[in-house]
Amino acid sequence: MAAKNFFDFTVKNIKNQDWNLNELKGKVVLVVNVASKCGFTKQYAGLEELYQQYKDKDFVIVGAPCNQFGGQGNVVQRYASTTEPKSIAPEIEKLL
Repeated sequence: MAAKNFFDFTVKNIKNQDWNLNELKGKVVLVVNVASKCGFTKQYAGLEELYQQYKDKDFVIVGAPCNQFGGQGNVVQRYASTTEPKSIAPEIEKLL
């Protein structure tokens, strides 16, 4: 059966264990493409700041690797983006 929405997927977490995204239902979820050794790792600090600001309002950040760069190392659990993290704060605020 094909997944109908985001919450229908089961993916591998950083420990290579199955993780059912249904666990995130009811939360505001930001999914970001990550690579642990690329030029955008400087964005991690801003995403961490964003997460700390909204984590008590059921906000989570999920890092999803694309693996197009030859497996550059382990995925960081809730960091990384090509967009300046603080610039998306107003959009997150609307969802909370």
